[in-house]
Amino acid sequence: MKLLRDEREWAFGPSVLALGMFDGVHRGHALLVREAVRLARAEGLAGAALTFDAHPLALLRPRDAPPLLTTAGEKAERMAELGPDALVMRRFDAGFAALSAEAFAERLTLLRPRAAVVGFNYTFGAGGNGSPALLRRLGERYGFAVRVLEPLCWDGAPVSSSRVRAALASGEMEAVRAMLGVAYRVSGTVVRGKRLGRALGFPTANLAPPPDKALPPYGVYAAWALAEGETYPAVLNIGAHPTAPEGGPTVEVHLLDAAPDLYGKRLTASLEAWLRPERKFESLAALGAQIARDAERARDALGLTRLSR
Repeated sequence: MKLLRDEREWAFGPSVLALGMFDGVHRGHALLVREAVRLARAEGLAGAALTFDAHPLALLRPRDAPPLLTTAGEKAERMAELGPDALVMRRFDAGFAALSAEAFAERLTLLRPRAAVVGFNYTFGAGGNGSPALLRRLGERYGFAVRVLEPLCWDGAPVSSSRVRAALASGEMEAVRAMLGVAYRVSGTVVRGKRLGRALGFPTANLAPPPDKALPPYGVYAAWALAEGETYPAVLNIGAHPTAPEGGPTVEVHLLDAAPDLYGKRLTASLEAWLRPERKFESLAALGAQIARDAERARDALGLTRLSR
């Protein structure tokens, strides 16, 4: 998949476009993108998606901007799994926000669309005044068809980014996975931490996710960690270090049975199962013993067994 930052970088032929914010790239989003790819393949066209690198509310009403389920990098990684030829992830700036609905539709022509696929509640143009019905009319003017998908429902209601955020904030990880279609992911560059885990015999890769990234409740999780093209079973802790408080909240990943040097490298962790809440221990030795138990529970949750058992 080719990642573009602006419509003017388009170097493909005629296309079928998936349009949306796609925060979380949940099952409804995935259905939409796959439909655009399917239509493109059937007609010998380029399949593409157009989205933004940040939530529009971060510019328009910062206080109302929700935490993101996917950072720009995570969104690109998830989108690539859905098979489009290109992802246009443009910056949502004041100039773009001011485009009228008609100007937005005209700008889409830079991507040479033959068709566009949108969700039932898709909005576009200044103030979000554009609707799927209006996009259909504008598409007739600019030479592209519009396909509108009905909502994908789970547990009696449409799957949405807001529902995923609410479930994540409550620690309902099974519901999060059911709506996303994949385990929730946390990624970032590995940075140097307190080195407390190393001192306890459990070295960790410390991540620094951006402040606008949505995180589940503090606690310990079984995870799969992807770094440098390798996948490792892991135990992950999100918290504030109540046993050795110093500094802000951290995301720490202990790789089971591996200790590669990942400083400065990108790591993505898929949270597969919640193991326990964060708690304070009476000593560092007690904390170390608990981490050992966490590691064994993570193995079980990930379907792993040890030869020594």
